[in-house]
Amino acid sequence: MLFEVGVRMERTLENGAQAKVLEQFVVDAMSFTEAEATTTKEVSAYGTITDIVTIKRSRCTELIGDGSKEKWFKAKVNYITIDEKTGKERKTPNHYFVNAETITDAKKAVDDCFGTTMIDYSVATLDETKVLDVFRHDLNTNNED
Repeated sequence: MLFEVGVRMERTLENGAQAKVLEQFVVDAMSFTEAEATTTKEVSAYGTITDIVTIKRSRCTELIGDGSKEKWFKAKVNYITIDEKTGKERKTPNHYFVNAETITDAKKAVDDCFGTTMIDYSVATLDETKVLDVFRHDLNTNNED
Protein backbone atom coordinates (compact mmCIF):
# COMPACT_ATOMS: atom_id res chain seq x y z
CA MET A 1 0.00 0.00 0.00
CA LEU A 2 1.32 3.45 -0.84
CA PHE A 3 1.20 6.31 1.65
CA GLU A 4 1.85 9.99 1.01
CA VAL A 5 3.80 11.54 3.87
CA GLY A 6 4.37 15.23 4.53
CA VAL A 7 7.47 15.97 6.60
CA ARG A 8 8.52 19.28 8.13
CA MET A 9 12.28 19.38 8.34
CA GLU A 10 15.27 21.67 8.67
CA ARG A 11 17.52 21.89 5.64
CA THR A 12 20.60 23.84 4.79
CA LEU A 13 19.87 26.07 1.81
CA GLU A 14 22.36 26.87 -0.97
CA ASN A 15 23.31 30.14 0.76
CA GLY A 16 24.16 28.23 3.96
CA ALA A 17 21.11 29.36 5.93
CA GLN A 18 18.93 26.90 7.85
CA ALA A 19 15.25 26.80 6.89
CA LYS A 20 12.21 24.75 7.81
CA VAL A 21 10.64 23.21 4.72
CA LEU A 22 7.74 20.86 4.05
CA GLU A 23 8.72 17.91 1.87
CA GLN A 24 6.54 15.20 0.36
CA PHE A 25 7.51 11.51 0.27
CA VAL A 26 5.78 8.32 -0.83
CA VAL A 27 6.23 5.21 1.28
CA ASP A 28 5.36 1.64 0.34
CA ALA A 29 4.27 0.16 3.68
CA MET A 30 1.78 -2.23 5.23
CA SER A 31 0.41 0.23 7.83
CA PHE A 32 0.46 3.84 8.97
CA THR A 33 2.89 2.85 11.74
CA GLU A 34 5.30 1.27 9.28
CA ALA A 35 4.99 4.29 6.97
CA GLU A 36 5.91 6.62 9.84
CA ALA A 37 8.85 4.45 10.96
CA THR A 38 10.21 4.08 7.42
CA THR A 39 9.90 7.81 6.77
CA THR A 40 11.66 8.71 10.02
CA LYS A 41 14.51 6.30 9.20
CA GLU A 42 14.93 7.22 5.51
CA VAL A 43 14.42 10.99 5.62
CA SER A 44 17.43 11.67 7.82
CA ALA A 45 19.54 11.77 4.63
CA TYR A 46 17.64 14.89 3.50
CA GLY A 47 18.03 16.96 6.65
CA THR A 48 16.90 17.07 10.26
CA ILE A 49 13.32 15.89 10.61
CA THR A 50 11.25 18.03 12.96
CA ASP A 51 7.74 16.64 12.48
CA ILE A 52 5.70 14.27 10.37
CA VAL A 53 2.80 16.52 9.44
CA THR A 54 0.58 14.21 7.36
CA ILE A 55 0.26 10.55 6.48
CA LYS A 56 -2.50 9.49 4.14
CA ARG A 57 -3.25 6.52 1.95
CA SER A 58 -2.51 7.37 -1.63
CA ARG A 59 -5.02 6.90 -4.44
CA CYS A 60 -2.07 5.61 -6.46
CA THR A 61 -1.81 1.85 -6.28
CA GLU A 62 1.45 1.19 -8.10
CA LEU A 63 4.77 2.70 -9.12
CA ILE A 64 5.92 2.93 -12.73
CA GLY A 65 9.66 3.38 -13.18
CA ASP A 66 12.74 2.42 -11.23
CA GLY A 67 13.09 5.56 -9.11
CA SER A 68 16.30 6.71 -10.78
CA LYS A 69 14.78 9.85 -12.34
CA GLU A 70 14.49 13.23 -10.66
CA LYS A 71 10.69 13.74 -10.77
CA TRP A 72 7.52 11.86 -9.88
CA PHE A 73 4.22 12.28 -11.72
CA LYS A 74 0.69 11.13 -10.88
CA ALA A 75 -1.11 9.41 -13.73
CA LYS A 76 -4.81 8.68 -13.89
CA VAL A 77 -5.23 5.81 -16.32
CA ASN A 78 -8.71 4.74 -17.39
CA TYR A 79 -9.17 1.07 -18.20
CA ILE A 80 -11.70 0.86 -21.02
CA THR A 81 -14.20 -2.00 -21.06
CA ILE A 82 -17.48 -2.63 -22.83
CA ASP A 83 -20.55 -3.30 -20.70
CA GLU A 84 -21.95 -6.56 -22.09
CA LYS A 85 -25.55 -5.71 -21.21
CA THR A 86 -25.73 -2.17 -22.59
CA GLY A 87 -22.87 -2.29 -25.09
CA LYS A 88 -21.61 1.03 -23.75
CA GLU A 89 -17.98 1.88 -23.12
CA ARG A 90 -17.05 2.01 -19.45
CA LYS A 91 -13.94 3.66 -18.00
CA THR A 92 -12.46 2.48 -14.71
CA PRO A 93 -9.90 4.90 -13.25
CA ASN A 94 -6.60 3.69 -11.75
CA HIS A 95 -3.89 5.92 -10.34
CA TYR A 96 -0.10 5.49 -10.56
CA PHE A 97 3.09 7.25 -9.54
CA VAL A 98 5.37 7.54 -12.56
CA ASN A 99 9.11 8.23 -12.30
CA ALA A 100 10.41 10.34 -15.22
CA GLU A 101 12.39 13.46 -16.09
CA THR A 102 9.65 15.18 -18.13
CA ILE A 103 5.91 14.86 -18.67
CA THR A 104 6.63 13.46 -22.15
CA ASP A 105 8.86 10.79 -20.62
CA ALA A 106 6.16 10.02 -18.05
CA LYS A 107 3.55 9.49 -20.82
CA LYS A 108 6.01 7.23 -22.64
CA ALA A 109 6.63 5.24 -19.43
CA VAL A 110 2.88 4.68 -18.99
CA ASP A 111 2.55 3.65 -22.65
CA ASP A 112 5.51 1.28 -22.29
CA CYS A 113 3.97 -0.24 -19.17
CA PHE A 114 0.54 -0.85 -20.72
CA GLY A 115 1.63 -1.33 -24.35
CA THR A 116 2.51 -4.98 -23.77
CA THR A 117 -0.81 -5.80 -22.09
CA MET A 118 -4.21 -6.63 -23.48
CA ILE A 119 -5.78 -3.74 -21.55
CA ASP A 120 -7.47 -0.95 -23.52
CA TYR A 121 -6.58 2.24 -21.68
CA SER A 122 -6.37 5.99 -21.95
CA VAL A 123 -4.28 8.42 -19.92
CA ALA A 124 -6.81 10.85 -18.44
CA THR A 125 -4.41 13.05 -16.46
CA LEU A 126 -0.68 13.28 -15.91
CA ASP A 127 0.55 15.81 -13.35
CA GLU A 128 3.94 16.57 -11.84
CA THR A 129 4.05 16.11 -8.05
CA LYS A 130 6.19 17.62 -5.33
CA VAL A 131 7.26 14.14 -4.18
CA LEU A 132 10.94 14.24 -3.31
CA ASP A 133 11.51 10.48 -3.03
CA VAL A 134 9.76 7.12 -2.84
CA PHE A 135 10.70 4.53 -0.24
CA ARG A 136 9.85 1.04 -1.45
CA HIS A 137 8.95 -1.79 0.91
CA ASP A 138 11.84 -4.21 1.37
CA LEU A 139 10.54 -7.76 1.76
CA ASN A 140 14.02 -8.99 2.73
CA THR A 141 14.27 -7.09 6.00
CA ASN A 142 13.32 -8.57 9.32
CA ASN A 143 11.73 -6.73 12.20
CA GLU A 144 14.72 -7.07 14.54
CA ASP A 145 16.38 -3.75 13.64
